[in-house]
Amino acid sequence: MEKQKKNKEFNALQNLESLSKKAKATGFSEKFFLESEKEYTALCKLLELDFKQCCLFSVLLKLNLENENAHIHSVCEYTNCSPFYLLSFQSDFDVLIEKGYINKESSGGRRRKCKTYDIELKYMVNEDIVNKLIKNNFIYEENNEELNAVDFLIEVNQIVEDRYYDSGKFSDMNGKIDKLKDKYQNCLAVKAASQFLLNAEEEVIAYLICYATIDNGEIGLNDLLDKVFDSDHCKVRFKKTILVEKSNLNKYELIQFTPSYIRTDRDVNMTEKGLETFLGEEKDIFFGGGIKSEDKELQYPDQIPQKQLFYNKKERKQLEELKNLLHNDNYKSIKMRLKEHSMSSALTILFHGFPGTGKTETVMQIARETGRPLYMIDVSKFKTCWFGESEKNLKRLFDKYRKKVETSDIEPILLFNEADAIFGKRQDVNSSNVAQTENAIQNIILQEMETLDGILIATTNLTQNFDEAFERRFLYKIFFEKPEVEVALQIWKSRFTEMDENNLRYLVEKFPFTGGQIENIARKYKMACILDGKTPDIIQLEQYCKDENLTNKFQRKTLGFCIN
Repeated sequence: MEKQKKNKEFNALQNLESLSKKAKATGFSEKFFLESEKEYTALCKLLELDFKQCCLFSVLLKLNLENENAHIHSVCEYTNCSPFYLLSFQSDFDVLIEKGYINKESSGGRRRKCKTYDIELKYMVNEDIVNKLIKNNFIYEENNEELNAVDFLIEVNQIVEDRYYDSGKFSDMNGKIDKLKDKYQNCLAVKAASQFLLNAEEEVIAYLICYATIDNGEIGLNDLLDKVFDSDHCKVRFKKTILVEKSNLNKYELIQFTPSYIRTDRDVNMTEKGLETFLGEEKDIFFGGGIKSEDKELQYPDQIPQKQLFYNKKERKQLEELKNLLHNDNYKSIKMRLKEHSMSSALTILFHGFPGTGKTETVMQIARETGRPLYMIDVSKFKTCWFGESEKNLKRLFDKYRKKVETSDIEPILLFNEADAIFGKRQDVNSSNVAQTENAIQNIILQEMETLDGILIATTNLTQNFDEAFERRFLYKIFFEKPEVEVALQIWKSRFTEMDENNLRYLVEKFPFTGGQIENIARKYKMACILDGKTPDIIQLEQYCKDENLTNKFQRKTLGFCIN
């Protein structure tokens, strides 16, 4: 309290004004410095500057406040010193810039790569410093624990931006970051870099990727490296290291490349693990409970709308048994018993059969009824045109699911919808690079299914394309037949509640549709009611059925030779 009171009584702004007046026309001579230094000891201590730096700052502040351009020649004109002599103050200018008192800009406020002797260069006092002086609130934080990681990353980013615009050297930039680390030595970001033994290059890159992730979500790799490195060969060398995943940033899973296609650049951001390590609780300010971009495939049970489904007797019995198995108490008990007998506890299920029979919707309703989150996999998301990247994306996907299983009270379901796109028959590796990639993806899935500790469900309409190795790895296989007459009638009645049952039975017997096809007809029916303002009759409804049943209208022609 005493120190705070003393600082409030001392007026830094008045002292700077007094010092700027004394410095006028002195030539910044040694005599002036010797005679005046003792008078301004308190000011130097408060600003953490030596007397020369205080004098220089007071003059720059006065010129800025008088709306004059604080060029080198204007400082010389005010103090009546030689420009050659003022060049010897370059290290003092650098200290003021480093400590954030001033910024250097080209004429018109436009930042560009500029040298100290640039004739258009001017020095602008930092607005935050002016505000502190006005409030006479210039007390530095002494407790490093209160300095947070986000503030540290902002300052690091500014140092890197300055190096880029001023064409500075990596070594000089890194020296400034090292000094900043002394100030923020207790913040998580600094500790994390030390924890993972990152070298100087990796450390700066990690800070910038972390900053970019909370700012824009990601950053282009080329832009990132341009800002950091002095030369092209340094940039290319590091780029190769990070792309082939030889960097500690890759090794410790601190960064990840976002899914990308054919292009010369890559976008990169920080993983959830990296953000938790570098930011701690501050991560939640930007991402809530987790990284939204990584969790968007996860659908929670309360987000799945309830939907009534109808099954044939055989499928209904199998699905009831499966739902009973997936209720958490039963599942945990069975899983424990299987492990006691050294058996795999993975639950792998295949839903196969006719299109439109409700396979995908059944998975969603099972997830809702058993209270399990649903991890829906978009195959196109991990398939890219970068050689080897599809396999890495798939491995990350399984790693992410494995972590969800480990950290969840109730295991989520991993759903591969329309799985024939990746579970198909393996190809001749000599045929093409695409075939090699497809086979590599399939091998990864086969290995992951062997070691899976969770629930995987795959759906497909085309089991004839499945590789036998995949068939063996599914513990449960449920075939979805087209609905029988009475089941189909139930579906029709649920969609056309106002229609006569005899008419509906006529349509059921004439058109053996799946639930998906009946759903299409119901939508057309509802749209006609809205547009025409009247209910379609049975004749119109029958026409909808004929339009839906394209195979009756357009018969496929036989390909090749026909033998009678």
